[in-house]
Amino acid sequence: MNCHSENMHLGDAIWTLTAMSRLRGPHVLCCNPVYHEQLRELVAGTDITIRDLSKIPVDSMDCWIASGLFESQGIRYQDQTDIMGFVQRYFNALGKEANLGDPFPTREDILCSWPSIRDYAQTQPFTGILVINADPKSGQCPGYSSSEMDALVERMYAAGHSVLAIEKAELSLVQIGALSVHAKLIVGCATGPWWPSLSKFNATTQRICMLHPMRLDYGSVPIVHAKNAAEVATIMEGMGFL
Repeated sequence: MNCHSENMHLGDAIWTLTAMSRLRGPHVLCCNPVYHEQLRELVAGTDITIRDLSKIPVDSMDCWIASGLFESQGIRYQDQTDIMGFVQRYFNALGKEANLGDPFPTREDILCSWPSIRDYAQTQPFTGILVINADPKSGQCPGYSSSEMDALVERMYAAGHSVLAIEKAELSLVQIGALSVHAKLIVGCATGPWWPSLSKFNATTQRICMLHPMRLDYGSVPIVHAKNAAEVATIMEGMGFL
């Protein structure tokens, strides 16, 4: 399957690559070169190739979820609250268009399972609270504040927890995904670096996701949503972490 997008952010690219990983290959994704290094590390060991937008195959499909590619089928991006339900429908349509079938028969299938994360996780025995303190890029959590999250991290330390707070791009996608595998709690905003923490290797791990008004529904995966750092703190108090 060959796909491209000039408009996608990192999260969009990860959804596309996860769909590709569920289908018979080989596959090609052409996207913004700023993402190439991290995405190539993520898909290492698979039959997926990351290319520049100047090398789009002639049969490539625009994989950005807001591309309107399947509007004739009633699959239209409208800031749906159930964003993962839309992602599932969109990429199943993409798979059918390529005559490869459904990449996401169930919502749990949207969880990644990259060999790169699995292998790296063997060297990352972190079992504390993982905080992915990265700013949202598409306005998906208007109440997000990195400074408020910094203050909340200090409260976690004061409560005696082992905490790893990741800010911006200081770690790669593979490293973040690997560190999340054994974490006892994952906290963060639903933006690029958050997505590799949602894997089949830690499907039962409790998560607090900063996202509003959208919701992440991966079926049986335990996710609690919050609008801002204050709500995250309240949730953590209810869980016994603060």
